[in-house]
Amino acid sequence: MRTLLILKIAIFLMCANIQTLSASSGLNFKNASWDEVLEEAREKNLPIFVKTYASYCMPCRMMDSEVFPKPEVAQYFNENFVNFKVDMQSKIGSIFNLVYSVEGIPDLLFINPAGGDIITRSNGGKSYREVLSLGAEALEKYNNEMLLASSRNEPSLVLDKLNAKIHFDSKFLKNEEIKLTENAITNSSSYLEEVFNGASNFNSNKVDILLDNKESFIKAFGEDKINSQLMQASSFAIEEAILSANDQLFEKTINIVSDLDNINKASEILNLELKYHQGTNNWGLYSKSVKNYINRTFEPNATLIITAGETIVENTSDRKNLKMAEKWAKKLSKQYMTYDYYYNYAIILIKQEKYVKAEKIAQKAFQRAQFERIDVKECQVLLKQIAYLK
Repeated sequence: MRTLLILKIAIFLMCANIQTLSASSGLNFKNASWDEVLEEAREKNLPIFVKTYASYCMPCRMMDSEVFPKPEVAQYFNENFVNFKVDMQSKIGSIFNLVYSVEGIPDLLFINPAGGDIITRSNGGKSYREVLSLGAEALEKYNNEMLLASSRNEPSLVLDKLNAKIHFDSKFLKNEEIKLTENAITNSSSYLEEVFNGASNFNSNKVDILLDNKESFIKAFGEDKINSQLMQASSFAIEEAILSANDQLFEKTINIVSDLDNINKASEILNLELKYHQGTNNWGLYSKSVKNYINRTFEPNATLIITAGETIVENTSDRKNLKMAEKWAKKLSKQYMTYDYYYNYAIILIKQEKYVKAEKIAQKAFQRAQFERIDVKECQVLLKQIAYLK
């Protein structure tokens, strides 16, 4: 009986040793920094295989126990790739997600060490046959890229985009933001172009890269072109923010525009604020934005202010917002005494049914129209309208 028990224990220990040996001889994930992985991949001229995972991910556990230990999988990947795994719950995982936009775990990525470009990727749990098929597809694409590079008399794609790679190693990180080395940003014109074009979308990390290295991009493209690209992107971002009432994207857009130089910053910001607040039907903040703009701007944009007044009159009957609009219209008409400001002031008063006061301001508008040699027909119509309403 005792002998049988000892034999059972011996068999159990042998099985445990076999399992340990099998696991240790399975797919070899490098326990190294991202820079070291890139360097090894370049030296060996191999693509990189990245497995993302998390402690709560059941498909990850399944693949760790049933797929990656398979001898055929381990042999194929150890021979043809430099293998790396990223815990998406760690600091490096959050940075990796920022760069590669991991949408599902596990996400299996095959990366060219020449700049960190994705060769192919697939997320979700996979069988060992699917993993082998994915690896074969990635390897074929990588080899074709290397062949194409050689045919163009380029020693490798690495030399073209080596300095443009994104660092994950902690020594290259500050406040968990991606930083490019100065050498990278100044020596890779193709990468500069790629980032510049990608900065048309404020949800892209390329906007952060451009802003963190703005001087280098200004040297490459000129400040006017950079500002134009970011202002166009800001307009698209506001439209996107309106669709989902995304205050975070709205605030990010305003912050980015606030950091630009050599633009009419106050007017550009007001234009974006008015667009967003109108789109989200928040007339309180709409009126407040105009008020703040007038108070902090020495020479306000008359067209913006007048358009804002007309927009409030057309879209809301809220007395608080109309009263605020009346105050800024009164202030500006007194300060600048132009036909446009007087006319705008008058229509805001009409909306509040203050007809006597509106008539006086409309008469001043009529006088200014004559002085400024502006067609008075519009003002005459306004005076007739007030007389009828009275």
